[in-house]
Amino acid sequence: MTAAWRGVHRLVALLATVAALGACTTSPVVSGGSQSPTVTVAAPSVPTRSGEYRPSGGAALADEPDYYRDGCRFTADVDTPPPAGRCVYGDPHGQPVAIVGDSKIGQWMPALQRIAEVEHWRVLFYSRSSCPFATEADQTNCSRFVERVFTQLRDEEKPKLIFSSHISRTDQVIRSESALLTQLHTAIGTRAVLLADTPQPGKSSIFDCLRAATDYVADCSFRKNDGSGTPALRAIAQQVPDAVFVTMNDVVCPTTATCPPVLDHILLYRAGSHLTKTFINALAPTLHRRLIEAGVAKGPVITAS
Repeated sequence: MTAAWRGVHRLVALLATVAALGACTTSPVVSGGSQSPTVTVAAPSVPTRSGEYRPSGGAALADEPDYYRDGCRFTADVDTPPPAGRCVYGDPHGQPVAIVGDSKIGQWMPALQRIAEVEHWRVLFYSRSSCPFATEADQTNCSRFVERVFTQLRDEEKPKLIFSSHISRTDQVIRSESALLTQLHTAIGTRAVLLADTPQPGKSSIFDCLRAATDYVADCSFRKNDGSGTPALRAIAQQVPDAVFVTMNDVVCPTTATCPPVLDHILLYRAGSHLTKTFINALAPTLHRRLIEAGVAKGPVITAS
């Protein structure tokens, strides 16, 4: 084990003594444990009860981020990240900003790509399916992938910001990711943005339900929730110096007790708990505003697509 990795594991041991989960908050932005006020930006908000919506049918399943078609979707059998410069988005000459975690951060790429153009970010895409940014992950391939990404970021690319999200919620992931992000902050000043996991629609198929529904809200809404990985991501943000936690779940589920499947005739989910590219694009201005509130973006706020 190298001296650098011994340092990482010492950080893991130290952070193990920190409480795993912080207090829950409904504020969309938490920075250094403090809350920032909500700024309202137009976003889909009215539940659709019947009629047409977009995307629909097969188009909904194919409504994916660009990285799927670009050869940058890394699956569970991958243990080596792409070489520096391959999966890059945004401003090719801008400030480096890294994307890590599983497909729940990947779903936000349509919005982050648009934000990157305004912010002059060079977005380095290192998300991998079923793989949180942690070296204590369940899968050996995931741990190897993360170790190599960490080294590449620290020694070569030195990102200004690092965005992370995932569905994982174990203490091991909290400890390990907190340690890695802390070391990047200490070594090269990287600031971490933990983006909340999005609500889980449950086991039923949204598509099957909508096809048979007479009232989308009454028939296909699901119980409001904060997403599987959100408690862990909030805890990590509280443990990493200068990190921020940002959630969009109050916009994804704007009603009181349930989450509607269609807002303003836009379908929310394309597969499992992954949001459609169309809906993510509609949320992009709100996400940008919240990143500005958190102090990790400057603006001006992008307009709706």
